[in-house]
Amino acid sequence: MAVMKAWYQKNKEWVQADRLLEALGPDWPVGGCVAVVGAGGKTSAIFRLAKELASLGKRIIITTTTHMFREPGPLAASAEEARLLIEQQSVLMAGRPVGEEKITCL
Repeated sequence: MAVMKAWYQKNKEWVQADRLLEALGPDWPVGGCVAVVGAGGKTSAIFRLAKELASLGKRIIITTTTHMFREPGPLAASAEEARLLIEQQSVLMAGRPVGEEKITCL
């Protein structure tokens, strides 16, 4: 599997970062809602960011407004279930299954 690299601009120079949080910078507002948009790489970036945040002790709920690849693990099928499950783990997917590999919005 290829390793995802993050690039950001610092003092008009492009710098490569090993962590997305490094590229986003120290002033990046963590603690609210993050939207990821674009054409490709969204799911990989979302799970990488979730892993990085979890390593800092943050709890993350991942969901979608369309369809998204489902990673292995528990899936919260309601907001109430998400509230209960997020107390037991640091990263949680919330949504309704669509086939065997994807989820859609609650």
